[in-house]
Amino acid sequence: MLSKLFGGSSLPSIDLLAIDRMALHLRHDNDGAVEGRVFIVTSARPGEGKSLIARLLAQAAARHQEGDVLLMDAGITANAAEAASAGLAELLAGAPLDGLVTQSGSPSLWQLWRGHGYHASQLFRGARLRSALDKVRARFPLTIIDAPELSACGALLALVDQAIVVVDTRVTTGEAVKQALDTALGVAGVGQERIAGVVLNRQSQRQIRWSGG
Repeated sequence: MLSKLFGGSSLPSIDLLAIDRMALHLRHDNDGAVEGRVFIVTSARPGEGKSLIARLLAQAAARHQEGDVLLMDAGITANAAEAASAGLAELLAGAPLDGLVTQSGSPSLWQLWRGHGYHASQLFRGARLRSALDKVRARFPLTIIDAPELSACGALLALVDQAIVVVDTRVTTGEAVKQALDTALGVAGVGQERIAGVVLNRQSQRQIRWSGG
């Protein structure tokens, strides 16, 4: 972990080259996988830009990945449009995946909304979450989950392949990230290898750096 640095630039918008490199890293990790792989995008605290990174990463992965890519919204607060669509809540309740996912932007990119009555506390129901992710792995070679912050991830860290941690370097210290990671990994009962890498998101300049092994 933390062996490669893909740097941001002085561009006034998000550095899409760094996003592409992250997507290629995930594609390489996916080579030879028998079942679909699942990655979460999380953060130490709310408001660090993880939802934007997750969406851009899924879009880039759909361009580079052979086969379909799913972007799953498992955040805390849904907007009205998301709440009106069936999605993750129904999947966690046992509904079949077909009919819950919709195409998003390109033929190979799919979206799973949060669904009716979804609450992030449902992520702590490990058996239901495992069953839902089994359905996702069987259908999609690669899934990117826009997850809550680390303390609210529930069983996700224990059940997904790896996590990508987004850090807004203007407001979050390295020590705060370390504490959040240590706590979340301890609760999940997994080690540091569960972390694919860290995105340093300098939101004021819209620069990012990706650090991942």
